[in-house]
Amino acid sequence: MSSIGDRKNTNKELLCWVLTNSKYHNTRVPAVNLTWINRCDYGIFFTDKPMQDNRVPHLPLFHDLPNNYFNSHNKTIRAFMYAYRNISDKFEWYYRVGSWIYQYNKTFPDNGYNQGGGYVLSNKALQLLVEEIEKNDTFCKEYLFEDLSVAKCLEKLNIYPESTAENGQHRFLPFSFTEHYYNMFMLERYRILTEPINKGYDLFHPDLIDIHHTKPNEMLLIDLMLYRINVEKNL
Repeated sequence: MSSIGDRKNTNKELLCWVLTNSKYHNTRVPAVNLTWINRCDYGIFFTDKPMQDNRVPHLPLFHDLPNNYFNSHNKTIRAFMYAYRNISDKFEWYYRVGSWIYQYNKTFPDNGYNQGGGYVLSNKALQLLVEEIEKNDTFCKEYLFEDLSVAKCLEKLNIYPESTAENGQHRFLPFSFTEHYYNMFMLERYRILTEPINKGYDLFHPDLIDIHHTKPNEMLLIDLMLYRINVEKNL
């Protein structure tokens, strides 16, 4: 396990963990590591093999699991349990993302949420989930899609995801910026978005949390524009 001391924060509000694999160690991972994960109180990448760059906080937690999309359920359950039991059970929020998401805002509304791009569980929700799995390792049935699997597990504990959308504006975006901005949704994919959807800039909530399908160079550009340029000074 690489050194992760510099990613600890005594505030212990938000733990961010990124599900990735060795295919992306030289592309997506460096972009995430240089940008938004630094604004988490604690950030770590869970992957299948050790990274060459030991400065990236990571753990090959999935070294014995097949590397494919449809094994994400087992990886996610293992990672949540490791984060809670082996890193800390004191964080207020536990945020699970893939390695091609850009996180804009770490201020979450009152409850935990679930969707394909990324989702966050409250401390209490994760505590209940971990304790139940420790009592019964078959508690979480595996479904085709990992986010559905986790939602079904939580449902058995009477924990339900709550919508973060308000008046057609969305905080968690499961598709790319372009797909959302132009409403370029295929019918099958559009069905998972049950809330009204605005068009153009009006779709994006002022407290936007994350956008899925963000490429590495896009992450770097976004971070540059948001945090590394004094916009007012240059106007």
